[in-house]
Amino acid sequence: MDFQQGVLFMKQLHAQMPKHSERYSNSIKTSVGLDILYPGKKEVGDYKVELNGLTPTHHDICLEIYNQLTEENLEDYVDFLEDVYENGLTSTNETNHYLKDLIFWVSLQEEINYPQPRFKGRRLAFCRYYEAILAKKGTLTLEALKSRCNNHSQGVPTLYNHTNKPSFYK
Repeated sequence: MDFQQGVLFMKQLHAQMPKHSERYSNSIKTSVGLDILYPGKKEVGDYKVELNGLTPTHHDICLEIYNQLTEENLEDYVDFLEDVYENGLTSTNETNHYLKDLIFWVSLQEEINYPQPRFKGRRLAFCRYYEAILAKKGTLTLEALKSRCNNHSQGVPTLYNHTNKPSFYK
């Protein structure tokens, strides 16, 4: 399922529910054990992601990426993020199946609630995920990354200017 299909899938689930369904009263489980609870509280198709009863954040995903990075696999993870950004779950990059599923479902929410091109959609989340790689390279600190992930209502953070950046980092 790519992101366009994901948006349609969640909107169709929402349309099939009885009117006035209680928030998070329905769920599906992903292949890696994420719970997708719907309907959400924002736009039609919105939902909440849970893993073992906790809601993973963009910062959690950034830490997951950061902790898996080594000098040898940095570029593999850049390619991985690019492929998942473009293809969602249909990505053929198998660098990390669990992370692909987690990134897809968490960033799909952004695509539903803040659709491109009017808003940044999943692109904003992917910029933060890429910055986890930049943090590993020493471009920014983990504390700065956390602040950039949690800057709600403070505007979009300025991107770092460097070469060889992925297509979504603009």
